[in-house]
Amino acid sequence: MSTPSDPKDPWAYDPAATQAVPTTPPTAPAPTSSPYPTYPNPWDQYPQYQQQPPQYGQYAAQTGPAYNPYPAGGPYQPYAVAPTNGKATASLVCAIVSIFCFGPFLAVPAVILGVLARREIDRTGGQQGGSGQALAGIIVGIIVTALWVLFIVGMITLASSGNLDGTYNDTGTF
Repeated sequence: MSTPSDPKDPWAYDPAATQAVPTTPPTAPAPTSSPYPTYPNPWDQYPQYQQQPPQYGQYAAQTGPAYNPYPAGGPYQPYAVAPTNGKATASLVCAIVSIFCFGPFLAVPAVILGVLARREIDRTGGQQGGSGQALAGIIVGIIVTALWVLFIVGMITLASSGNLDGTYNDTGTF
């Protein structure tokens, strides 16, 4: 219970504190003259441009034919990109797919296609691109083929030793 000598609870609800007190809105100060001098706008003294632009074809008729100092197509001719050899692209695709599936069944054709593509590209003398793709197909194809050969040789070795179930039979004699 609260007594008159107890301090007032700051969190208690006080209806008198929530009633709106009418106040007058603040007023803006009266405008005063600027302490800075005013200068005339220099652009006001020039007349505005009133002439309409010429209609299509009217300007060319007034000035004559247009002068182009460059030959047709501009001063520089665009750089022509050599088309990529299809066998080079096929070699790279076969090599990449052989990593994930079909192993040597796609790796060997990747090597063959890569070699044929490199020969064609060299024969054309730069008219075809894709030499790097063919080389990548050859390298990846050789690596995948070598790994499969090692895998098959390892499996044959395990089969010939009779140790396919993974157990180690040591008799303990030398």
